[in-house]
Amino acid sequence: MPAIGQSNHDWRTAAGAENIELVENWERHFDLAIERAARLRPQAFYEIDYSALRHPQKTLHRIDLETLRALKQADRTDAFPAKWAGLWPCRFILATDISVARYQWMQCRLSRDGTGWRIEKRSGTRFFKGGIYADPALGTAFLGSAWMHDFPETTSGDGVSGVASGVFRIAEGRWLRLFLPGADAFAFIEMDMSQRLRR
Repeated sequence: MPAIGQSNHDWRTAAGAENIELVENWERHFDLAIERAARLRPQAFYEIDYSALRHPQKTLHRIDLETLRALKQADRTDAFPAKWAGLWPCRFILATDISVARYQWMQCRLSRDGTGWRIEKRSGTRFFKGGIYADPALGTAFLGSAWMHDFPETTSGDGVSGVASGVFRIAEGRWLRLFLPGADAFAFIEMDMSQRLRR
């Protein structure tokens, strides 16, 4: 299960049993996250704008759960076209047992080197980076690290530590989605591949 490129790294050897279970069963964990969201009060749904970190703006909004549930309706990705290398707008959604938060559009970078494809989100308050790996069962998997603003990275080196793991899906040939299941939360990264950003 090499990285999409030239690496011979098997992401499962570094992920650990818990992360492997989460990713292999990401659809079930997604459905559980939707079930938790359905039990929340309207006040638990909000958008966050951290463009001014000292004074983040939190705005209540009503999320249509069917719209949220429809995010799962996407196709597996078995290869990344070369044109995807670059900077793209991306949006982070975090669902926990107490809230569903959608963050403003930020920037994510897809890059390719001798080891294959990598993805990185460096703007905003929640960051992640890591490798993108081919997987016969999943299509394309992610393994890397994630951390919050003002916190040190949770891993060293190239970020391949199993701290964050997920699976990619593509919808309408435009929306590249990274599903990041967790034990007590579920995160989504949605990238708009029709709107390339300038460097």
